[in-house]
Amino acid sequence: MLVALAVLLLGACQLFERRDAGRQVERIPLAMVNGEPIYLEEFEAEFAVFIRNWDRFIGNEKQRAAEMRRLVLNQMIELKLLDQEARRQGVVLGPDEVAERVDEVLGPPAKRETDIPNRRDNPTLAAWGQDYQRRMLHERLINRAVTGQIEVTEKEVRAYYDAHKKDFDRPEQVWVRHIAVGTLDAYNKMLDLVKDGTEFEALARRYSITPDRLNGGDLGYVERGVLPPEFDAAIFSMRRIGDVSARRNPAQTQMGFHLFRLEGRKKAGLVPVKEAQGEIRDILAHQKHPEAYTKWLNGLKKQARIEIHETVLTASN
Repeated sequence: MLVALAVLLLGACQLFERRDAGRQVERIPLAMVNGEPIYLEEFEAEFAVFIRNWDRFIGNEKQRAAEMRRLVLNQMIELKLLDQEARRQGVVLGPDEVAERVDEVLGPPAKRETDIPNRRDNPTLAAWGQDYQRRMLHERLINRAVTGQIEVTEKEVRAYYDAHKKDFDRPEQVWVRHIAVGTLDAYNKMLDLVKDGTEFEALARRYSITPDRLNGGDLGYVERGVLPPEFDAAIFSMRRIGDVSARRNPAQTQMGFHLFRLEGRKKAGLVPVKEAQGEIRDILAHQKHPEAYTKWLNGLKKQARIEIHETVLTASN
């Protein structure tokens, strides 16, 4: 929902196309939202980004261009309302959250220096971070005020299950943990330690060379064909909960050797509604989200004092 809300204005790639907002210009209010201004130059900067990406759909049609200008302004008003509601509800971000998410999107600082174009019309990384922090704040607000308030009844769950039973006719699935090591000697050492009673999860966290080590090697439930064939051969040959991979013919890839432990098994067949209800609730909540969000946002608009200076908007066309 956050992406849908901001895609025309605040997408990460578009933020790097904005003009330098620090230049000295006259600040003319274009709109007021509960007493807070949206300035004409802010609007023109946003519309310039919009027009560069959507100009081919507008062409020289003045009426369509005017409609698009109003669309961009309305979206800026909605974002301003979200800013205000986040403050009213006391929605905040932790001190390290923004930095962690920026690293996920842009990579580590050293990589950013080579990947992000150093053009004069790009904003600084700090300015981008402020915009990204704004979107994160809106996301948290929407999760609290909208997503967390959506209700799904037992009747709705049952109706969806009955109408989509083929979607819950599942193949055999097994739950496994995994340790990856670089050599056969290391594989045999891991196997000896497991058989001697050392915790599989602890070994995975300490010795495994794949990212799932952070979760104790937990791969969750998988079915045939999801993982590499070498994995399937090892995983689905185990029969009893607690079994580990055999010493002979271990699973091997270019990364090294792979040891597995069987944690659980689900037989092929129709998943009972009780077991499927969590998944169904997520699906139905997702389906209800757009309507719930629109209703909530319209409520904010009805309670707000919004004034658009039409003469300024018209004169700026």
